[in-house]
Amino acid sequence: MQAIKPFAFFLLLLIAGSSCAQPLGKKPLPTMADTLRGSITPERQWWDVLHYNIEIEPHEGSRTIAGKNTLTFKRLSVTPDAKLMQIDLQQPMRIDSVLHRHTQLSFMRRGNVYLVTWPVGNYPTTDSISIYFQGQPQAAKNPPWDGGWIWKEDRWKRPWISVAVQGLGASAWYPCKDHQSDEPDGGAQLTVKIPNSLVAVSNGVLLGKKTLSPEKISYTWAVTNPIN
Repeated sequence: MQAIKPFAFFLLLLIAGSSCAQPLGKKPLPTMADTLRGSITPERQWWDVLHYNIEIEPHEGSRTIAGKNTLTFKRLSVTPDAKLMQIDLQQPMRIDSVLHRHTQLSFMRRGNVYLVTWPVGNYPTTDSISIYFQGQPQAAKNPPWDGGWIWKEDRWKRPWISVAVQGLGASAWYPCKDHQSDEPDGGAQLTVKIPNSLVAVSNGVLLGKKTLSPEKISYTWAVTNPIN
């Protein structure tokens, strides 16, 4: 043991000297995308998520999805900052339209963020919007560590599709408020439309299975507690 101690001390000195040699000024500066993703921006601050009602339809051949998220929220303030609403959706996914009380709202994209222009008027404290979206979500390269959608087949060559976005974030595949400070208080509901040869499984409790056509069915699952 006496012969090992000096060697261990020398290794610690080498490690410490190496780390001290790195100039502090070389740390990468936060980008605008980092700020929008991680900050409570004014466009996030004025509203609180209450519930997500997500409907999606995956298309295995093109590895794309299309859907709608009806987002219910509560106003926390009516300051001038409430003119814009930040909705997160990572590229290459895209928003097609945003509806509020059957009226289309205008929006602009800023990287992985959409800024929705809120209409002028007196509205109830609890309100909702419906966001229609589509695209090809990121494919997971090494799930669950490097997340995204996973497009596989089982041993009988049947589709086996799953999602792993714990680190990547929910906005990798549907529009939401993608910040850990604000989980939907009332939980979330997810309806998945698929060929009738498949089964859709999600978090929560199965609310029902519905036949949409001779070839297509949907499964609806619900979580009633706050969920990230």
